[in-house]
Amino acid sequence: MINVYENVLEEHVALGIHELIKNVSWKYDYPSNTSKPDRHWHVLCGEDGELFFDFDWVDSIWKAANHKFNFLENYGVQKFRRAYMNAHDYGSEPQMHVDDGDFTMIYYPRTDWKLEWGGGTLIVENGVNHLVDYKPNSLVVFDAKLKHAAQAVSRSCHELRTVVVFKCNKGVVV
Repeated sequence: MINVYENVLEEHVALGIHELIKNVSWKYDYPSNTSKPDRHWHVLCGEDGELFFDFDWVDSIWKAANHKFNFLENYGVQKFRRAYMNAHDYGSEPQMHVDDGDFTMIYYPRTDWKLEWGGGTLIVENGVNHLVDYKPNSLVVFDAKLKHAAQAVSRSCHELRTVVVFKCNKGVVV
């Protein structure tokens, strides 16, 4: 199961999130697949439905998407188990991996992202590759057990490919 939603936030809110994520103090050296030597930028934002003080703005993404796309009805999810941000730049080599939990939800916050820069997400479902392009202000929701990987960032891109990720379990309610 792979679902892609566009226009997640109102335009002015999406622009505000874009500005906030540009000011994040990123930490490097996070592996998506511990059996591979890849590393990328990462920041933990919150756990068990609660966001850390510095990232209360991530709540606007969660609440808007949850309300608009009815996570409880569609996925059996009402709150996230973990929220974090990842970032990749040119030269990073993201690795295929699976996630813990039941669902992974990835929000693409860069309102200035250009399609030719790449940076989408490749998801493998039943042996078929599905490329989800990095489209500003969109959200992809998929079964966490599906193999997936961030796609490489083009050499012509001099920006970070940033995402906000929510890991969710069915039946976890407020």
